[in-house]
Amino acid sequence: MGMYSPEQMLAFLQQGGVFMHLILLSGAVATAVTMERWFVLFVRSSMSARAFTNKICGHIRSGDFDQALTLSMAKKTPLARIVRAAIMARTGGSRDVQNAVDEAALAEIPTLQDRTPYLGTIAQIATLLGLLGTIVGLMQSFAAVQSAATEQRAMLLAAGISTALNTTALGLIVAVPTTVAYSMMQRKTERLIEQIDEASVRVMNLLILRKSEAAAAKAEIEETVAAR
Repeated sequence: MGMYSPEQMLAFLQQGGVFMHLILLSGAVATAVTMERWFVLFVRSSMSARAFTNKICGHIRSGDFDQALTLSMAKKTPLARIVRAAIMARTGGSRDVQNAVDEAALAEIPTLQDRTPYLGTIAQIATLLGLLGTIVGLMQSFAAVQSAATEQRAMLLAAGISTALNTTALGLIVAVPTTVAYSMMQRKTERLIEQIDEASVRVMNLLILRKSEAAAAKAEIEETVAAR
């Protein structure tokens, strides 16, 4: 499309009829959704999950829960907020920690999954609009051949063929990159959720282990004192 002049582009759009405007609208919506999802998934929610989790676990192992909490509060990602919920629930039992992680995940994960499915739907709509424009253009061409006057037949036939070809082309031009964007966003979402699952399980298990060790140490001290 880059080799066409503005005049040729305008003619291309006009010859496609009303379906071109609908396909362009779907392309504009796809672009807006892609930009919003890119910012949420690749900018606002992305981080070095393994390095972050290793630092958190290191602070937990050393018993420095305040530093672990401060580190989790410094990050503004879904993973950090879920980890923070687990740390804040550490004084309760294992069920309390699990519930805190589940509740935070229920709040954060839908924000990662939101609106991405729209891209797949828009790609299908753009393709179907292009196909519908093709059918309408061919119908116009057949009608011109059957009923139009001889002097108008060639013009109407060309207009129908232009509608058929142009709508098909624009539908695919919108659908192909939208499908690629959908695949990228879907995979990134799945990867972020996998990182959240892995990190939350590591932190949760370590918190439960630390609490068990602390309880065992306290019981041993009490037995020692009682024995004296």
